[in-house]
Amino acid sequence: MKIDKIVNINSKINFKSNKINNKIFTTAEKITDSFERNLSDIKFAKFSKEGFLKGVEYNTLLSPSKAIKSLVNSLDNKISQALLSQMHTREELKEMAVDVASDDFLRNLKVNKLIGLGAFALVFELDNGKILKLTNGEHFPDKRQPDFFDLPIEKQGKSSRTHYYIEEKTTHNNITQEELRNFVNDIEKKGYVFRDYLYFKENNEEVEARIREDQFGKTKDGKLYLIDPGCVIVQKKLSFEKLLKKFFKELNIS
Repeated sequence: MKIDKIVNINSKINFKSNKINNKIFTTAEKITDSFERNLSDIKFAKFSKEGFLKGVEYNTLLSPSKAIKSLVNSLDNKISQALLSQMHTREELKEMAVDVASDDFLRNLKVNKLIGLGAFALVFELDNGKILKLTNGEHFPDKRQPDFFDLPIEKQGKSSRTHYYIEEKTTHNNITQEELRNFVNDIEKKGYVFRDYLYFKENNEEVEARIREDQFGKTKDGKLYLIDPGCVIVQKKLSFEKLLKKFFKELNIS
């Protein structure tokens, strides 16, 4: 007899939030969480109201390769859709799982949670409290070098097409908008340009731009860091000759 689906009517984990009024909210202000049970290595998955996968907790400690495969093989359609929304195909994740399984260091790590999913990275929490980031490209955009604002990397490497980074786990608690504005200003003073770091909140019929707390984090010593290096790129400086060419081109002078 084939069992397609089992529902535990006594489960207390399965719940969803109330509907939000039609206002402009994104990221932290817009997100309202829901939890879904899944009968596999996954204990439960956490979603935002928009369907983004915010996290996964596993029933037991898994190797990074098995943790990735649990996402690929999940029968939960919400997980599959969330992966695709971040442009992670099954084929790509299967290749990443193979890469990770072939590395001696990664193979011996133990994962207990997926705590982040973006278009370029899967972020896992390890049993020792450290963070493992897996990416299919360089961690820093345009091969820029780490700077004072970047969360320090404790160990990094590459297995075939997959890059990995070990970092300290940070918290978003007690980060104020004033702190973030000052931090962003300090970074921009060094010639960097920010992208994908704002969200917009409707406040008294006005739209207020706020800095995304989830792109930043504090370490145990209370120091603030940028935890998503993809938010900051190096501002490209044009030579005097190129500036002149650009100026004449805009004036339609040949």
